Amino acid sequence: MITAIWQKFRFSMPNPHPIMPTRFHNAMRTLPWIFLFLTLTACNAEKKQFLTDKNLVILEEKVSADRKHKLISYHFDLGAFDYSRMYWAIIPTNLDRKEPLNDYILPDGYKAVDWNAKDEAMVEKWTPYYYKNEEVKLQSGDEFNGVILELK
Repeated sequence: MITAIWQKFRFSMPNPHPIMPTRFHNAMRTLPWIFLFLTLTACNAEKKQFLTDKNLVILEEKVSADRKHKLISYHFDLGAFDYSRMYWAIIPTNLDRKEPLNDYILPDGYKAVDWNAKDEAMVEKWTPYYYKNEEVKLQSGDEFNGVILELK
């Protein structure tokens, strides 16, 4: 469909030099490639995250009293003043470094704060500045990856 529109548009524009394309024609030839590039880069939104990633920056790590789980807050350093969004995850302390962190990340709109005396993760609701993937409602007493949550 895009090709048909392009063919019609291309031949409707006058070209003063039929042998040499104009700047406009050159720009219009690159437009489909730009759309293709943007489409392909947008499809890679769910990239796997690992503890071994070179640009992973762990800002905070709090181990539970029973030493079975830990809360981590981290982001990625993308270079040149470009940091990714913040992530909060509840991971087992013996997590294999080759296992992706994606399954342990708290849902968008919630962040891990600390542990309480009963080894429950204290989680706080907040409004993210970015687009949420999905709306998830957590309540005190819910279980997340084997840990009971206490909503502040």
